[in-house]
Amino acid sequence: MNNRRFAVLACIILLLLTGLILYDYRDEITEEILKIDARDKLKTPPTATFLRLKEYNISKGLVKVLTWKENRTLYEAIYNQGNDMVSMNTFTLRRVEINSTITPVLATMIAEKILSNETRFYPGHPMLSEPSVGFEKYFTDIGMWRVGWTLHVGNYSILGAGFAVRVNSATGNPRVYINSFRNVDEVSPPNPPTVTEEQALEIARAAFNDSLDSAVIDSVNVRDLGLTAPGFIGEPYQLVWEIVVQGTGIENDTPVWIGSVYLIDAYDGTILTWTSAGAGISNIQ
Repeated sequence: MNNRRFAVLACIILLLLTGLILYDYRDEITEEILKIDARDKLKTPPTATFLRLKEYNISKGLVKVLTWKENRTLYEAIYNQGNDMVSMNTFTLRRVEINSTITPVLATMIAEKILSNETRFYPGHPMLSEPSVGFEKYFTDIGMWRVGWTLHVGNYSILGAGFAVRVNSATGNPRVYINSFRNVDEVSPPNPPTVTEEQALEIARAAFNDSLDSAVIDSVNVRDLGLTAPGFIGEPYQLVWEIVVQGTGIENDTPVWIGSVYLIDAYDGTILTWTSAGAGISNIQ
């Protein structure tokens, strides 16, 4: 009887010790399970190097990200806290991006969290554009993914409204770069313009010709038809044509090349503002 009790007690102690050992190594065990699952689904090459498992805070909550790299290709698997895969990404880096260890997909998820925290325009908001992603590398070997959004009302963009986040392409650390969404309200679409595109182009042509002696227009194009953001120019939410004119002429007795941008009221044709930039012809290579 004593031997039987001893055997039962020994089994209980063994089970407790096993449980404690498993508990102590639960993170390592989970990581290995996720690695196996991710490699199977991502089809990573056997020679790909495992970089890390790291947690990031995105708009949908905390996620675990496993990353492999082979040459210029990143393999990325994203899991929620329930260890369900929510995204997997394969991305080939350009030469300038070669030191990146997160994909632009993950950078966008990280930036979406900042967007939701800093503005009222959450991902999926009817006024919010789809994100645009670019790579910037200024005075650093790593570089940043720049994730940006604009706003629109129906088919009309909101001029002067932008939001951009720079995400470190190695660590994933984000910071707000541009935020001009703060003062923008949720507004209804305006009435259609009464000044046509052709009329707006002609107004811009005439203004350019008046600004220079012997003006010769090389090109004139519509950049946008949109509403002005609060603080951009004049009254907020004015519907304007944004017209770009480029050409040459004489200014102060000097031959110049000029590019001018005109904002024209889409209802009465008034030029609300314009900006110009140019150079002397002799300075153009």
